[in-house]
Amino acid sequence: MWNEEQTGIFAGDQPVHRDEGYAALAQKVEQEVSSIVANCKLEPKADAMLHLVIANIGAGTDMMSGKDAKARPALGLLKVAQAVNGYGSHFDHPGFKPIRN
Repeated sequence: MWNEEQTGIFAGDQPVHRDEGYAALAQKVEQEVSSIVANCKLEPKADAMLHLVIANIGAGTDMMSGKDAKARPALGLLKVAQAVNGYGSHFDHPGFKPIRN
């Protein structure tokens, strides 16, 4: 599912400081998730767990893009990173690397 290139979208050299940057990153994350879902072939139990991870990622990207007006975009980024890192706790995925903070 998650490879170094996909988790690397969080590891840019420049931190995200403006809301527009969070929104652009949220869009990129959503595109990656869509690609993963489109190519996903899991057994039902694993698929259900992946959908929980994806739901948490979606909640984070909503915060990042301003869809949740009560939440700060930076907290959305944190939620996305925690969800991606949680994936590693639920799946035995060779080559998976958690997002560093």
